[in-house]
Amino acid sequence: MSETVINDPLFSQQWYLLNTGQNGGTPGIDLNVLPVWKDYTGKGITVAVVDQGVEYAHPDLAANIDTRISFSGSINGSDGQPVTSDDSHGVAVAGEIAAVAGNGIGGVGVAYDATLASVYIDLSETASDADLNAGFTAVLVQAVTSYDVVNNSWGFSGVFNNFNDADSQGVSEALTNAATNGRDGLGTIVIFAAGNDREKGYDANADNLTNSPYTIAVAAIDNAGKVSSYSTPGASILVAAPSSSDYYTLETTVIPAENEDEEDQVIQQLVPHTYGEVVTSDRVGENGYNTAASPQGDYAYDFGGTSAAAPEVAGVVALMLEANPELGYRDVQDILALTARNTDASGSWSINGATNWNGGGMHTSRDVGYGLVDATAAVRLAETWDTQSTMANLMVYTGGADAQAALGDGTGSASSSIALPAGISVERAEVVLNLTDADASDLEIVLTSPAGTKSTLFDAAGLHAAYPANFSMSSTQYLGESSQGVWTITVSDTKADGSAASFGGWTLNLYGSAATDDTRYVYTNEYRAYVEQDASRALVVDASGTDTFNMSPVTAGAAIDLKSSSISLVDGAPLVIAPFTVIENAYTGDGNDLVVDNSANNNISVGRGNDIMMTTWGKDALDGGKGYDVVGFERNYDSYLIETNNSGIVVSSIQGAKSINNVEVLSFVDRMVLVDDLLSQKTVQASTYSLAVGVL
Repeated sequence: MSETVINDPLFSQQWYLLNTGQNGGTPGIDLNVLPVWKDYTGKGITVAVVDQGVEYAHPDLAANIDTRISFSGSINGSDGQPVTSDDSHGVAVAGEIAAVAGNGIGGVGVAYDATLASVYIDLSETASDADLNAGFTAVLVQAVTSYDVVNNSWGFSGVFNNFNDADSQGVSEALTNAATNGRDGLGTIVIFAAGNDREKGYDANADNLTNSPYTIAVAAIDNAGKVSSYSTPGASILVAAPSSSDYYTLETTVIPAENEDEEDQVIQQLVPHTYGEVVTSDRVGENGYNTAASPQGDYAYDFGGTSAAAPEVAGVVALMLEANPELGYRDVQDILALTARNTDASGSWSINGATNWNGGGMHTSRDVGYGLVDATAAVRLAETWDTQSTMANLMVYTGGADAQAALGDGTGSASSSIALPAGISVERAEVVLNLTDADASDLEIVLTSPAGTKSTLFDAAGLHAAYPANFSMSSTQYLGESSQGVWTITVSDTKADGSAASFGGWTLNLYGSAATDDTRYVYTNEYRAYVEQDASRALVVDASGTDTFNMSPVTAGAAIDLKSSSISLVDGAPLVIAPFTVIENAYTGDGNDLVVDNSANNNISVGRGNDIMMTTWGKDALDGGKGYDVVGFERNYDSYLIETNNSGIVVSSIQGAKSINNVEVLSFVDRMVLVDDLLSQKTVQASTYSLAVGVL
């Protein structure tokens, strides 16, 4: 457990870590990270900051920077530090990830004990795409052996960044290699800012870096939980994190006439006002965004954009990997999505065709993906995650179809369908179009799944460029859906601009895991709200496979009865297990929980809190986790054989053997026994076994 005292003076201004309503924000619209710091701080996890360099001697960063794995990916640099006086961006990014906590200066990073590596790349306007791609390729090569997480608060905007281009092919290969071989085959976690071009009418799917199945694209939300005014939308976005935003006022300026014969000139214009800026580290002294002398000038108070949102997610991922170092890169993506929150009920949301998230489908949005990252929920789910999804077990289904359709200028629309078999639980859908259009700004491209989920892959009214050949786009919005059925693409020419489109055909690639009858039902703090909207979510019907209730992200206490036809309570909302439905495994969260087993062989873990597990029949593994926990038995003490071993206690009877760990008390009908007393004696406890097996 971390014993760090947060005495850093700027912490109270870091609303993205703890939003109490400061500066007009909405309390609770933050990363929900403080509960995680009791156990995890990012220690042992390395995050590379690919940016304009991090000053190695910055007083709030120096203790966490590993200069041995820092370097320059640019011909202009000698190491990972800033080169020019304008290179300020990377220091601000690094502070959000891993500014040192408890040192009495500055602020705090999301994963304040993580190791930072700084990789300098030239992000100036004079840098060529070829140099930038070469630098990033070098980063990805280094990542395979040195980095767990790679943060990129930069990207290409306003153009199609295409991996098919000669300058980008090396990046594509290196990115695939990092996902395949990074972290000893688990895959390096690569994070990108989604972009700041919403108001220009751009789309995050126009960049193969932000739409790759091997990267996580991050949008920005403001301190009230709404999408930031500039945050670029796109179906490829996975999640969002807090950052600044802007609002506009119509202001009138009167310019006095130069002489009496002329009239005053009246000008009305929209004036932007920024709010919710991110407080973080800055270049030391008068360099950087804050030009005051040290120590005041060592911190920035006006950082923002999706550049600020992405490193917050990088910090959360570091906490997840410390909690569970065995997570594959795909596990990280799934967990972030499953635990993200909808913080804007008025936003543009849809519910996808999954069936295992809070009793039904998941909320998705082109603006913010699956919603605001929740560090506590993500870490709790990471702790209890019981599969490992990597490149080695990735499944891909591919289908193709011809279309040969000419779209009328401003009026044309064409659809084409591909039927794919069952077998994949979908994580991402990728589409490659044979499409010709001299001006892609008039295109709208929508993919519809067999479940009816419509994902707008492209809608960029401000992107006036020719649609590139064989360009891939992706959608994260089908997580948990089945591959089986008819997938339909619809391409529309939406405005008459003299540029008609020709749609020759398409290829669909579905990425995911092998479909199975073993179902993991995930519940979060949003369960109650969604059951109130749709009562059918409260009923679980599942007659096959080995199934799991994972309620580890739920903060409030739960009362769970695993028997068929039973009614349980999750955060005060009912959960009904249908007749003939068998749930074998259960994980609960931070509250004080009650879990009653069934006659199957159960694995039950009750997480944090003071919990009770009641046992009946079956061979069970019971873990009390942290807190003061009790296991209850149906019979007298003399009906059981109690054995101790190095891993815990085994309690056996005719009802089956129960392997018990991290529990303080065993409660029998006639007495209660302290586990510490049993472990200290190191002997077999209880009555004769013959009596135990003779009692029915």
